[in-house]
Amino acid sequence: MKQNIIVLFGGVSTEHDISIITGVQTLNNIDEYLFNVIPVYITKKGVPITSKKFFDINTFRLNPTGKRVIFEGHSGCIKIGNIFAKKIHINCAVVCMHGKNGEDGLISGVLKFAGIPYTCGDMLPSAIACDKVIFKDVLHSMGVNYVPYVSVTCDEYNKSKSKCIKKILDSVSLPLIVKPANLGSSIGIEICKTRKNLSKCIENALKFDKKLLIEKYLSDFKELNIALYNDKKLHISHIEEPLKTSDILSFENKYIGKSKGMENLHRVRPKLDKATAMYLKDCSTKVYRHLGLNGVVRFDYIVADKVYLNEINTVPGSMANYLFDISFKDLITHLIHSAIEEYNIDKNFVSTFNSNVLKQSELNILKK
Repeated sequence: MKQNIIVLFGGVSTEHDISIITGVQTLNNIDEYLFNVIPVYITKKGVPITSKKFFDINTFRLNPTGKRVIFEGHSGCIKIGNIFAKKIHINCAVVCMHGKNGEDGLISGVLKFAGIPYTCGDMLPSAIACDKVIFKDVLHSMGVNYVPYVSVTCDEYNKSKSKCIKKILDSVSLPLIVKPANLGSSIGIEICKTRKNLSKCIENALKFDKKLLIEKYLSDFKELNIALYNDKKLHISHIEEPLKTSDILSFENKYIGKSKGMENLHRVRPKLDKATAMYLKDCSTKVYRHLGLNGVVRFDYIVADKVYLNEINTVPGSMANYLFDISFKDLITHLIHSAIEEYNIDKNFVSTFNSNVLKQSELNILKK
């Protein structure tokens, strides 16, 4: 008997459109002989809807419509259409939601509350990975190399711009790279080469997030990516070097560049010495296990005077399938089986506790 699988994509996020691409790719690569697939698109207003038309990317060129999807608390079920609709038991959710309200752990919390297994990490490791500042703090505690940085908040900047800029320049020398702390896909990121331009870069980034990560910009470097997923054992992908046409790997490089002749955008296999390649694999394994991650996670490194771990993506674009030797279909099957197994393990832990505290006669409740 086929298992019922939902594929979640879209969402209230600046990476909404990229999530649609990942979601539709995933929908069209799930093994239809093993799984009954239900697409669940989260609109830009946060409304989950479904339609058979969602298998076609062209559906999303206009304003897509569909039936409302309702998640039932702790039942492992959804309803389609209205609260009186028949319940559909869901065996697993394949999460393809990038950025805020998805990759940051929010959707993991929704699915955990609904009693549905999911293919990405739990709330805490997802939130840590999504927040670039907190993630750097974790790397520091682990002794992992990261690019020197300073963090500033919107409140801090608005209270005193001059003090904030002084704090930044006292901590990290120019040139700098300014990043929103909780965004991906290179959105809101700018390189700042002069003090005069720093305020403009900060204010642009603050349009996207209330907390910023400001790093030392390394001019002579290359970027390397590697991905891992867990399926009874940890699988490690090939290493890639993404191509770019500007000082940073921009949104256009990542998602629009192919139309400009960059067909091999994700396919460059760099020639690395054994020590560097081994460091990437060992460091990625260490962080994956330390944070208790699940599903496919892509690790992004910067190689300059040393190897720095830049960030990790707990729901990578296209599920990072291009980095592995197995087919996209097989990768998704592995992720689903692993998620269900992990969920069944978690169910064995005690989650409630019976006590007599509410029966104690001396318990006083103040009335308003």
